[in-house]
Parts: sequence; C-alpha cells; structure tokens
Amino acid sequence: MSEAISHTVQRAFDLDHSFDRRAALSNVRRVVVKVGTSTLSSDDGRLDRAYIAELMRQVAGLRNSGREVAIVSSGAVGAGIGALNLKKRPGSIGDLQAVAAVGQSLLMHFYDDAASPMGIRVAQVLLSAADLRRKVGYQNVRSVFESLFRLKALPIVNENDSVAVEELKFGDNDSLSAHVANLVDADLLVILSDVEGLYRGSPGAESAPPLIPTVYRIESEVERLCGASTSGVGIGGMATKIGAAKMLAASGVPTIIANGRTTRLEDIVSGKPVGTIFLPVSASAHTSRHQHWILAQKTLGRLTVDSGAARAIVERNTSLLPSGIQRVAGRFTEGDAVAILTEDGVEIARGIARYSADEIRKIARHHSREIETALGYTRGDEVVHRDNLVTVTDGLPRAAR
Repeated sequence: MSEAISHTVQRAFDLDHSFDRRAALSNVRRVVVKVGTSTLSSDDGRLDRAYIAELMRQVAGLRNSGREVAIVSSGAVGAGIGALNLKKRPGSIGDLQAVAAVGQSLLMHFYDDAASPMGIRVAQVLLSAADLRRKVGYQNVRSVFESLFRLKALPIVNENDSVAVEELKFGDNDSLSAHVANLVDADLLVILSDVEGLYRGSPGAESAPPLIPTVYRIESEVERLCGASTSGVGIGGMATKIGAAKMLAASGVPTIIANGRTTRLEDIVSGKPVGTIFLPVSASAHTSRHQHWILAQKTLGRLTVDSGAARAIVERNTSLLPSGIQRVAGRFTEGDAVAILTEDGVEIARGIARYSADEIRKIARHHSREIETALGYTRGDEVVHRDNLVTVTDGLPRAAR
C-alpha cells in the first residue's frame, strides 16, 4: 500500500475530493470485491445473469492488469427464492438454509458460465465463522486461498448458509468480506452496493444529501449516518458495511463502497473519485498474523471499560485489567473473543478473554491482586493481555477522553 494512504486529518470525513485517492491506491495488487444481493438481482428479485456477465468482464480486466481478485458474493438465497418461485424471503432458519442450498449451485453455475468465455476458472469457497475460530483452521483456509491465487483461479466466497448455526455465523456478507480481506492480506476491499456510497443524510430524501467521498475516522458521527437495508432480499445495510470498513481500518486496509450498477471496478481500484473511501486508522496500522486471527473471531461478549482503561488501551497499548471493567455482557468462556467498549458504547478494541463472563463479573472493578481471593484461583493479572488485543481505532471519542 502506498504511503500516500497515511493522513493526519483529525475530522471524521470530508465532503470534497481533496484526498489524493489515486496515489493512495497506486500499489493495490490484491482486491476483495463484495457484491450484494440487491446488486446481483433484477427488479423481480431473480439473479441478473447479464449483470453477472458484465461483472466478470470487469474482474477479467483487473486480472489482466496484474491484480488478484476474490469475490464475496451474496445471492444464494435470492437465487433459491427465484428457483422455487417464492414470493418473499423465508422467515424460518430451516427454510432459509434449504433455499440457500438450492440457490448456491445456481449462483456458481451463473458465475462459471460468465467467467469461462474469458478463460477464468471459478472456485467455490463456503465459509462459516467456525472455520476461522481455531488457528489451525484459519491457517488451512488461508492456504487454500493462496493456492487458488497461485493457480489463477477466481475464488467465489459465500457464507455456508445451508449448515451454519446462528452463534457461528458471520451474520452478513459485508462482515464476511472484511474477514476474507484480512485472511488473504488484501490491499483493498470494494463493496458493491445499490447506493453510490455513504451520504450525509438519507439518499431517498426529497433533496438529495451530499455524498461523502472520504471518511478518515469511523466515529459515532459517521455511524449515525447508517440506515437499514431496504432491498427486501438482502440482510445488510450501511451499518454492516461501515462495520466491515471499521474492522479493516484497524488492519491498515482501505474500503470503498460504490454503486455496483453504475461504477466500473477499474475506475474504483484506479482511484477515480467514485463512491466513498474509508481510510485505515493510521499508516502503521497493518496487523500481525495473530492480530488478523483475533479480528477474524466472532465476538461473543462485550466488556465496557472506564475512561482510564480506555485511554491506556488506545494510547499506550496496555493490557485490560479487571479494575477498569465496568460492565460485562454476553456469555463466553476463557479463550473466546470479546469486544471492548467505552462507557458511551463505542468499540475501541477486540481481544481474547483470559476469563469467562461469569468470572469477570466477579472480579470487575477489583485490583489484579484480588483475583485469587475472588475466584479461588488466578490465570494471570490481565483479563485481556495486550498480546491478544487489537485496537480498532486510532483515537478515543471526545466523550471518552
């Protein structure tokens, strides 16, 4: 990634095009492209094969320019709905999984038909959060992707909806795309949507609000601009897209959200002023393999910390001690991933808990030397050790300072 990606801007976003996006993306070589159900579908809710063919032509163009591409594709449920002549998305988990099973084979068939004339072999990769939970599984999946890139195949990734259980689901393909981008060490995530990017207001309002071309910091001011999905066939909205961008920003990877129907991939990747770019939190934000694995975990709980603990974690990269914990939410055990939040509910870090939720409730607000007295044993002074912690922001919200 070019050093031009670095910035010292303190505001959250700009409404002009002063940021040099072309320079920032000049060294992009590996790209993950996420395409949503609403983008893949025609007005009747069925998969649009003509659009899929056009998308594959654009992907071929990126590959011919020396870039590696992986696709994270929604659409299995949408394809199944069309194939089964259903009038709407099923409500029960069992029916959804069955519809996804029917639709996934159709989805891959359409991609293969569109890619084959250009000499591209597609490879189906179905993932669940469970595949990434253990380090050996994470490494195995990573090796598969590296082999596919080496063999010049095009990975088409989707969540394994037909067998995934709720507690081991990514939840949406925006989140999945961020995990895949981390997994494969991508230089850029492109999220193709049915809107032009992030607006400063509702894009459906009578007077069109301005599009935000550059987001420097994903703070509460930015997160408040999110809206829910309105397509009726997908499950993601702008909130899940910003969540994906926030996760990747912590890893030093930019994200661009753009309209998949009106914008060409080559224009996006080459740095033309289209869509909204979300920049990494800092030029030195690139994370280690171990930190990538931590970010790949589904968080099973939340630890709310006081302002002193928040400052220590973000500004001094310290461990989380029990004395700084104010509240515990969720059910998790030792070794599970947790989110660390300020008292205003802003996520500042993720990490691997050394103690269970019940244990932390007993030792919260206590000094580390009191852990053994409270529990009858100790696994160490830290609830989350700094070696197992990744900050997801480069600065605290004003209220937490």
